[in-house]
Amino acid sequence: MGMAGQIGGTFTRAICWKVFLHILPQSCSLLEWQHILREHRRRYASLVQTLLVNPAMSVKDLDPSIHNPLAPNAENPWNSYFQDTELKNEIRKDIDRTYQEKDFFQNMLIKEQMLQILFLWCKQHPDISYRQGMNELLAPIIYTLHREKASPSDKGIGPEDLLYTLSDPTQVEADSYTLFSTIMDYGMAELFRPEPNRRPPPRPTDEHPLSLSPLSLKAQMQKEKPAPPPMSAVLQRCHDIYHKYLPFADKQLYDHLQKQGVEPQLFLLRWVRLLLGREFHLEDVMILWDAMFADYNGEKQFSFVNYICVAMLIYVRTHLLSRDNTGCLQRLLKYPPTEDVSLLVNMADKLRTTLHEKVEKQEKEEKSKLSKFSLFGHKTSKPSKPAAPIITVADVQRQLEGVNGRNLRLGQKLSTVINVLQSELTDKNSYDEDNVFKALAELKQIKDVLIQRLEDHPSLYQDDRSPGTEVSTTLSTSSSPASSRFNSPPRDVVEMSPSTFTKTSDLSPSSTTTTAASPSRPVSSTYLFADPLSGRSIAHKY
Repeated sequence: MGMAGQIGGTFTRAICWKVFLHILPQSCSLLEWQHILREHRRRYASLVQTLLVNPAMSVKDLDPSIHNPLAPNAENPWNSYFQDTELKNEIRKDIDRTYQEKDFFQNMLIKEQMLQILFLWCKQHPDISYRQGMNELLAPIIYTLHREKASPSDKGIGPEDLLYTLSDPTQVEADSYTLFSTIMDYGMAELFRPEPNRRPPPRPTDEHPLSLSPLSLKAQMQKEKPAPPPMSAVLQRCHDIYHKYLPFADKQLYDHLQKQGVEPQLFLLRWVRLLLGREFHLEDVMILWDAMFADYNGEKQFSFVNYICVAMLIYVRTHLLSRDNTGCLQRLLKYPPTEDVSLLVNMADKLRTTLHEKVEKQEKEEKSKLSKFSLFGHKTSKPSKPAAPIITVADVQRQLEGVNGRNLRLGQKLSTVINVLQSELTDKNSYDEDNVFKALAELKQIKDVLIQRLEDHPSLYQDDRSPGTEVSTTLSTSSSPASSRFNSPPRDVVEMSPSTFTKTSDLSPSSTTTTAASPSRPVSSTYLFADPLSGRSIAHKY
């Protein structure tokens, strides 16, 4: 009956909704239904008595100097009263805007009942509290129950009395709360849950300076991109309808909407969150709800609304295909009146039989790909590492330019020193001791720069020698072109740290010995050379 749209004329819609939503089990008798409803009504009365407290009555026997409206005490019941008043004012604003064209919702009694139902539900669910649109979900429920409530003359004995109990006019508010709370528990509450805050990606700061190490730069450039934050439930629902269901149902329409840049949440968010409550007239909304509730099979969401949304898009496809972004949104945000919404229900039912298997197959393939990636990939098998500071391509280019510039200047300086030494040591006619000392000092400076780089990034320059050793190399100049200038064969002794071996073209190695070096021993270089004029041996240590 619900899928066929045949409940409206029977004045039993409220009872059918309770059966569809498993409030009243189909296997139970009318007498058992009566007991179940009485239990739900008793619970509602208990909520009213517990949560609707008048602080003026609760502080009669307490110290008035502490428990008064102006006291800052955290346990003061007046604090809760003021918070409740603020929440009620927020709810009341939306209730005043609910179906303003209908006199039924302008009745003060109806407004107070809606206010109390929404307030009690929010007090029971403080993590969600009140969100705009909840009043739109409650409106069709309370409207249906009031319209189908029994009259006092219907009260009798026997079966008539049982039917009167099911539609007791004095329990409309309690039954409305039961229906509304059940719908929210079946997945609708998650659609109103606030979206979690999304933290922006970290930026480079002084606490995380950019490293000049090529390996660090490579690691930062190749590091894994942070996973996007999870979607809220309502955005995920909109995404599935638009990107999973619609392409299988009408690929041409989907491609057109994608090309026009129509974002699904702009129209689907209201469709899904309000169960199409503002897209059609109230009578048509209740027919759609008949089908949604009749299709409910215990899952944590009303999935039939997904297929109705796809059917609604296909129903206006001709108009959408001929419009741009603005025209499409205007049509979708103000859906045209439909002569018979049962057509949409029938279309959605047919779409479900064809789309369900395709979407389910696609989801299985996606899960299979993810499972294979988790088995053979490295990102899910290795523990996560702390995120490195984010750098840009411009930062990398600037750093590489700086490194290349420093290396170029160091090479030019080293070339100048070599030229000076070659000129002074090979020229027999002139010899300037100051120039040699200056050249040796510049060589020491270049050596210190290179050693500092090795200490900063030892992993870049691995050596076969074990750490903590020092190489003492004795170089003979007997075969050197400049050896004839010395009266006695001079020797240049160079003590060097691991991985730093400087080769001079004018000197040839004669022997190499390796000795253990003290970790605290400073790195030094001693140069011995002969004065070509006096023949004295001169030693200089750097």
